[in-house]
Amino acid sequence: MLVQVKYCAQQKYVKLDQVDGRFDFLLFYEKVIERFCLPPDAKVIYKDATGTGVDADIFSDLVGQGNVVLTVFSNDGKI
Repeated sequence: MLVQVKYCAQQKYVKLDQVDGRFDFLLFYEKVIERFCLPPDAKVIYKDATGTGVDADIFSDLVGQGNVVLTVFSNDGKI
């Protein structure tokens, strides 16, 4: 599954595989950090196109629906 992710002025795809029928939020976090060259200890939150926060509890269900674009907000206030 490819998930579109925006951070600042960049937009990239992050490839994510299912593990036991679910998409792993922590693995996604690690791939986002890597793709956008963020510090490994960066605290980030994700929001969907409506500005609704996306956390580990709903991540797999939301991504499984397909065509989701997630925006990354870092702890330093960047969009």
